[in-house]
Amino acid sequence: MNTKEQIEKVIENIGERENLEEEKPKCPGMKYKHYSPEAKVIIVKFQEDIKEVLKKYPNKKIKSLNYKNEIEMAKKLFKDFRDSDKEGFEIILVKEIKDEKFGCAIMNRLKKAAGDK
Repeated sequence: MNTKEQIEKVIENIGERENLEEEKPKCPGMKYKHYSPEAKVIIVKFQEDIKEVLKKYPNKKIKSLNYKNEIEMAKKLFKDFRDSDKEGFEIILVKEIKDEKFGCAIMNRLKKAAGDK
C-alpha cells in the first residue's frame, strides 16, 4: 500500500485536489458523499467532546465507536455504521485519528460519512 508521502518521494508534491464538487467523479469513491449511515455521524477530537454531545442531545440514542488503532478502524467502521442503523441509533460518535499516512484514507471516508462536517 502506498501513502501520499511514499508517492511524493518518487514524483514530488502531488498536492491536494480542489473543487471536487464541480468535477464529474471518475469513480464512486470520489463522489462528494460516499456511504453514510442513517444516523448522524459526529467526529470528535477529544474524549471530553463526547460529554458535550451527550449534553446537547440528551434524548437521542447515541453510540460511541472506539477503536484500538487505524487498522481496526479500517476493518470495522462501515460494519459498525450498518449495525448502528440496525440497532436504531440516531447519532454515532467517532473519535478522529491523525489525518496522515494510512489515517488519511480513513479520515476521508469518515468525513464523507459525516457529510464533511
